[in-house]
Amino acid sequence: MKAFELDQYLKSLFTVSGDTVDGILAGSPEREIEKIGTCWLPYWETLKKMSNDGINVVVCHEPLFYAHRGWNAPQNDVKTYCAEHNLKKALSEYERQAHIKNDWINEHKMTIIRCHDVLDNVDGFGITYAFAHLIGFKDQNLINKRDHIHVYGIKETTAVEVVKSLAEKLMPLQQGSIAFYGDLNRHVKKVGIGAGCGSDPLDMMELGADFCITITDVMRTWMHGAFANDTGLPLAVVNHGVSEEAGVKELSNYLARKLSVPVVHYPQGSGYITFWS
Repeated sequence: MKAFELDQYLKSLFTVSGDTVDGILAGSPEREIEKIGTCWLPYWETLKKMSNDGINVVVCHEPLFYAHRGWNAPQNDVKTYCAEHNLKKALSEYERQAHIKNDWINEHKMTIIRCHDVLDNVDGFGITYAFAHLIGFKDQNLINKRDHIHVYGIKETTAVEVVKSLAEKLMPLQQGSIAFYGDLNRHVKKVGIGAGCGSDPLDMMELGADFCITITDVMRTWMHGAFANDTGLPLAVVNHGVSEEAGVKELSNYLARKLSVPVVHYPQGSGYITFWS
C-alpha cells in the first residue's frame, strides 16, 4: 500500500463537503508503507521517535507546520497575523523552522498525512464520540447533536461532581488541572461537549446543555468565562490535545483492524506541562 492510497482510504470514511485540510502534508505520496504511526499533533519530537521505531508514514490530526490550512495556503494563520502587524522577524523564524522540519522529514523518508475533517465527523469513533466515551458518556444517552457538538443526558447531580469525575478520567492524559467557571453547586443534567475548535459553549447552550466542556483553544475569558461567572453556568476547560487523544487512538485501532500493515499509536495528551507553586 502506498501513502496516497492510505490518504484516499481515510477520505472514504466520511465525505467532507467543500474545502478540506485533510491530505498529504509532506513527503512522497508514492511511498510504500512499511509501518504507520498515529498521533494527535506531529511535534518534531514525536516524529523523531517514530522514525527511530521504523515508522515511515504518519497519520496525524493537527497541522504539521503551525498553520491550520498548511504553510503555503493563502489562509496561513501565522503569515496573515504577521503581515497585519508587520512582524517580519517572527515570520522569518516560523518560516525557517517549517523548512528545517520539512527537510528533516524528507531526509528521513517519511510521509505525513492529515486526517482532521474526516475524524471530526465520522460516526461512532470520531473525535466527539471518542471523547464522550473516554469521560463516561454512552451513545444511548446522546439527547441532542449538531455538527461537532453533542449533548448527553446524565443523572441529575451537582457541577462539582461532574468536574471531579472529569479530572479523574483525564489525569492519565497529563491533564494536570481542570479550569472551571460558574457555580459549582448548581444542579445539572445535560452536558455539552464538542470536537476541537468546534466546541464553543454558545453552540452547546443552543442545544440545551446546562454544563459545558470546552477546550483551551476555544475558551475566551471575557466572553465565555465572564458569562459563566455572572450567570453561574458551569463551564469546564480542558486541554485541546487531551480532548482529542481518544479519537486519534480510536482511528489507530480502526486502521490496525482494517489494514495489513503495522499501525502504532503514539499517545501525547496535554502538550504543555502544568507546574504547581
